[in-house]
Amino acid sequence: LVEEKVDIASEAYVSITIDRGAKKPVALVSAQGGMDVEEVAEHDPEAIVRYWIDPAAGYAPFIGRQLAFAGKLPAGYRKAFPQLLGALYTLFMDYGANLVEINPLVLTKDGRVIASDAKVDLDDNGLYKHPDIAAWNTAQPSDADQAAAVAGACRYPPDGYRSAGGVMAGSGKPLCIVMVESANAVADIDATLAIAGVDGIYVGPRDLSLSLGCPLDPHDPVLRPELERIWAACTAAGKPAGVHASDGATARLYRDNGCRIITVAVDAVALARGASGEFAAASS
Repeated sequence: LVEEKVDIASEAYVSITIDRGAKKPVALVSAQGGMDVEEVAEHDPEAIVRYWIDPAAGYAPFIGRQLAFAGKLPAGYRKAFPQLLGALYTLFMDYGANLVEINPLVLTKDGRVIASDAKVDLDDNGLYKHPDIAAWNTAQPSDADQAAAVAGACRYPPDGYRSAGGVMAGSGKPLCIVMVESANAVADIDATLAIAGVDGIYVGPRDLSLSLGCPLDPHDPVLRPELERIWAACTAAGKPAGVHASDGATARLYRDNGCRIITVAVDAVALARGASGEFAAASS
């Protein structure tokens, strides 16, 4: 990850979250940015100023001006701050967020105001309204506790808590293959495989590479050791390792590394490659 080098003159904090007691969004501002806001609240509570925004009235620029002055933000912030806070409020309300936060909000030595780091926490219950964002939320366990919940949901009592109704559907036990697509899931791989209801592991290398911040390349020096760690853990646990391969050559590599469940390419890619080969043969 490459970012612009910022010549910092000052760092501030700004966020909007829900005050469940007041049943209103509350904006928090502090001139002490670049550090844990909870630490600031504990050691210097007066350094954080708040404004409860009435959702019926909405945001108005005077709120930003008032907070910038009350929070003792340096003068360089004050022109941009009302518009910036308004944009945060729009984001907060439009996407049903639990929290939007910029920390630090940087004032550079040449007078620019930059969101140097930011955080957005969305309410999962509202994701159905935003399918474009919901698509980012990959449906796989992120740790052993979630893997145990998946295994339990696949099993009828007494092995799990899947509803049997009047009659159990089918015979035997369903196969529970848990996906591993994040750095946290890899770190918890041994605990996940130790769960009695987990029958195997399936890896999505693309999402795993995104979580690790590295290229999608099975030979990459960051990705490869993590894949090898998963294969070794599966072998030690006596459970099959599965993986998705983007092409046949990669599938062969994974097979040679002990993977027993391999999906190759996707239908759109396979069809495109097949069609290209046919057109090439027809035009040669």
